[in-house]
Amino acid sequence: MGSNLKMNKALAERMEEAILESGMSQANISRAMSVDPSCITRWKKQTYRPRTKQLQQFADIVGVEVEWLLTGRGERTTTKTEKKRKPETEGHEITTNEELRMFLKDLVVAQAKIIELQDEVLLLREQVSLGGQAKNLRARGKNGK
Repeated sequence: MGSNLKMNKALAERMEEAILESGMSQANISRAMSVDPSCITRWKKQTYRPRTKQLQQFADIVGVEVEWLLTGRGERTTTKTEKKRKPETEGHEITTNEELRMFLKDLVVAQAKIIELQDEVLLLREQVSLGGQAKNLRARGKNGK
């Protein structure tokens, strides 16, 4: 439980607010931090205090400034978070459901192409491996006579 941070209700509330606004699950946040999910629960319930390093890591993951978490003052979100939260395709922002649907469709098509290419690579590796094995067998056959 050692920490130089005083856990208080306001900090716990700001952590909860940051989690909700990030759109991330507590489980994903804890996984990204390499801590047990119950750790974040204890912070929010004020039964455990995060270490300074953990609080910075938490802030980076959910996209808020540590100063805002600790005091409620200063910039709330980081500049990099503002950019990260805006999904973009080909230089323009997605603003409608139709654009999002088309983007997701393109993403699925691209994913299918990647899978096809991965299959081709595996097939080529197999062929190269089999070609090498055939070459070795021929060499053994010549040496064995």
